[in-house]
Amino acid sequence: MSKLTLISLTFILCTLFSQVLCDDYKIKSVDDWDSSDISTLEDLGLLYLYHKPANCQSLQISDTKIVTLVQGLKAGQNAITNTEQLTVNNLDGSLHKKIDSTPNYYYILGKTNVEGEFVTFNVNSNDKIEMNFYNEDLEITRNIENEVLPDSGNFDGFYEISSSVGNDLLYLVVNAYNNVSQKENYLVYVLDLSDTSTYTLKYTDEYTDYVVDYYYALSVQAYSDDTANIHFWANNDNGEQTFVQLQYDSKGKLKSGYPKELDDPIDLDTDEFWKPITQLHSDEKTATFLLSDTDNLLIYTFEKNGDKVCSKTIDISDYNNMSNFYGIHGDQGWLYLQDDDDQQGNFFNFDPENCSLDLDDTIKTDIYSGVAGSFVIKEKIRILEIGNEVDTNNQNYVNYQIHTIGSYNDDDDNGDNGVILGFQVIIAIIGLVVFI
Repeated sequence: MSKLTLISLTFILCTLFSQVLCDDYKIKSVDDWDSSDISTLEDLGLLYLYHKPANCQSLQISDTKIVTLVQGLKAGQNAITNTEQLTVNNLDGSLHKKIDSTPNYYYILGKTNVEGEFVTFNVNSNDKIEMNFYNEDLEITRNIENEVLPDSGNFDGFYEISSSVGNDLLYLVVNAYNNVSQKENYLVYVLDLSDTSTYTLKYTDEYTDYVVDYYYALSVQAYSDDTANIHFWANNDNGEQTFVQLQYDSKGKLKSGYPKELDDPIDLDTDEFWKPITQLHSDEKTATFLLSDTDNLLIYTFEKNGDKVCSKTIDISDYNNMSNFYGIHGDQGWLYLQDDDDQQGNFFNFDPENCSLDLDDTIKTDIYSGVAGSFVIKEKIRILEIGNEVDTNNQNYVNYQIHTIGSYNDDDDNGDNGVILGFQVIIAIIGLVVFI
């Protein structure tokens, strides 16, 4: 058999294997989304959600559960109180568990290396970082409850935080106050979660050459081999606005040649942003984050090696820049923005591979001041949206909607296709053996 024939057969075989093993996500045009109102399914006990929430976030933690942090007002016996509510919902939208807490301005949710477990980080009243590990029943795990991370060097006040977990290492990026310089700098904590009964703090790195002048202008993405990419905006020694990249190796150590200052993709004209949460594509190498300035939305996509894939700045002056949610499935994305005047929800599709967004292709929801997060269930991609009615004064309960926006591995024909492709692979293997 010729070398060319062998190469051709090998290519065909690899192609067939890739068809069997690939993850196929399909997000439909927003006009084709199916929506269901499930508002009466469960009652959070809140009068309504805040119009401009600071911490709201949603995260799928297992094949059956999604966790959401919401902020709202709750009626007590003698007064109406501000409340943060941590809720775990089943993937039909019904409430599984919930707990209330005193509002914290800086609060994030993060995954761990255990399915069904998640971690929360918040800045307490003493400006210290508290950490809690929970399972899907909102029970404390690893015996870590309200544990305070240790201070580092001359830093003792903490503000914005962002985290991402790889295989066993969790990276936490923090904006912290330096008592000596009386300025704010970035810190990076590296936590080892390999012992699932506890955690270990491996390293703390201080980046005192960069002064933080912006709130939530940071992102972090860890990978399955425990490496990580971190991006942030700060002022360098010359007082110039700078876009900085850090790269960490699989041991949690900063790679040689970093920090690295990159071409700045956006001219920031405000000092506070809605926190950008980096989303990993299905290839587990490409990642995207969104950052909203006063009138602009930055879509920024990069490779695992740090190279930029694309970046684009889009005018969103008709929308509230301080509240957006987004998700990526495969290499397709959805975006949730609120109208600037009344905070009504709007959904869009965007392409993270070329950083494009068509603001003319949209649907409005019947929910205001909402929170949105996506999840995958039974080969369908869905979004859980929680929020208010237009008139909160006459609102009886917080509103829920579930939007079915696409499919995973072609939900209509996935089983048959798997059998057919599997048979094709077997035939190809037999054919290759015969030729050899």
